[in-house]
Amino acid sequence: MFCLFVYVFYRTGKTVVTSLSIDLLGAQNYDQMRSFLQELMPLPDLVVYSIPEGLWVFCITLTSVGLYVIRPAYDLVYLPLIFASGLELFQFVGLTKGTFDFVDLGISLLAWIAARHLVKQREVVKEFFSPFDKRSFICLVSYLIVYLAHVLN
Repeated sequence: MFCLFVYVFYRTGKTVVTSLSIDLLGAQNYDQMRSFLQELMPLPDLVVYSIPEGLWVFCITLTSVGLYVIRPAYDLVYLPLIFASGLELFQFVGLTKGTFDFVDLGISLLAWIAARHLVKQREVVKEFFSPFDKRSFICLVSYLIVYLAHVLN
């Protein structure tokens, strides 16, 4: 919820979730709320631009523990780290919008390590799609939520 709040009211208006919020609230109401909240609670750049990615990596790692695709050798717990690093790399080479930042990489790595050590793999290792159950669904939704932070234009 914190990440959603930051993306909607502190990041660019060109993210998917902000665009949806503007459509829902109306541009004038959205602008007034955004101005009010930013004045009421100014946030440092680190909190606005780096912490949300680390929190997403943390959450996605928690949902990925103990899941694999095809065979246990393809453990999904490493995917959040690969995903976050890949996004930063794509930003670096200009394939996606955004700014490459070593701080983002470091926070993502710390979040991944924290999630890995917070949850010891007590659960039965399970193939992601077989059966596709509530746990698989929550993991998939966790990854899809990251799309909401995608910059459109």
